[in-house]
Amino acid sequence: MRPVQAIASLASGAVLILACAGAGTAAPYAMCSAGESCSGGTVCETAGNPPIGPFCTHSCDDSTDCPASGACASLGGTTSFCYQTCPQGTGCPAGELCENYETGYGETTMICLPTAGNVLSGTSWTTTDISTTAKSDGVVMSSYTINFDAGDVALGGAGAAGAFSAVLTQTYSTSPMFDLAGCTETTRFDGGTWGDTMNPDNPSNGAVAVTGAHGVTTRSGCVVAANDTTDAEQIYDAAVDGASTGFVVVDGTTLEMNGATSVVPYDDGSRWSFRSAD
Repeated sequence: MRPVQAIASLASGAVLILACAGAGTAAPYAMCSAGESCSGGTVCETAGNPPIGPFCTHSCDDSTDCPASGACASLGGTTSFCYQTCPQGTGCPAGELCENYETGYGETTMICLPTAGNVLSGTSWTTTDISTTAKSDGVVMSSYTINFDAGDVALGGAGAAGAFSAVLTQTYSTSPMFDLAGCTETTRFDGGTWGDTMNPDNPSNGAVAVTGAHGVTTRSGCVVAANDTTDAEQIYDAAVDGASTGFVVVDGTTLEMNGATSVVPYDDGSRWSFRSAD
C-alpha cells in the first residue's frame, strides 16, 4: 500500500505545481496588469495613440502575424499591434469593447479595444460643504449626495456620460433675519444626464457638466409656516442644470470640484470636496 500512497502523493504534488505555473498567465488579447505573463507569444503592453490597454498583444506587420485570426492595426500609433476580431459585434474579453475601426491597411474591421474605466462612471459622492451663498442665506447644516450612474464610456476612459441624480438636504438657522428661518429643506434632482471630458494624460482630472436635471423641493418646520412647501419645482435647477462645466479632480475616495456650477446647487463657483459614498 505504501508505494501506491507515494505515487498518489507525487501525482497530487505534480498537479499543484502545474496549477501554480499557470497562475497569472493571461490569454492573447485579454487585459492584463504590469508584470503579468501572457500566452500565445503575446506580451502585456499598451498600444495605439492615445494609448489603450495594457492588454496581451504583440507588434505586427500585417494580420497574418496575429494569433487566433487577429487583426493588425496601428490606431494612430507608429507601431502596429494585434487585436482580437469581433465580426458579430460580441465576444470580446472582459473590459474591452467591439468597435468598427480602420486598421490602417485599407480595410475596416470589427476589433476588440481595451477601455480604461472612467473615474466618475458608476460612482456616488457625498459632502457636507456649505457654499458661500448658502451660508449668507442662513444654511447651518448641509448634506449633498450626487450619483453619476454608469453609462457610455469613450475609448481610454477619457470621456463618459450617464444618468445623473442628486439629493440636497439643508437646515436653516432659526434667526428671524433669514427668509427661510428654521426650515429643513430637501431637494431631489432626477432626469439629468452627466458628461465628462477627462485629461487623456491624467484621467483623474477634467471637466463635468449636467444637463436636463429636474429638481423638486420640500420644506418643513419653517418659522414662517408659509415657507413650508411640498415638491416645489425649479428652486435650484438653474444652477445644477447650468450651461458651464465644473473642473474635477478625483484622488482615490476624494472628489474635488471647482467652479462646478452645473453640478452643485449654488452658482457662486465655490470649491466643493466630496467623499465616496460607495
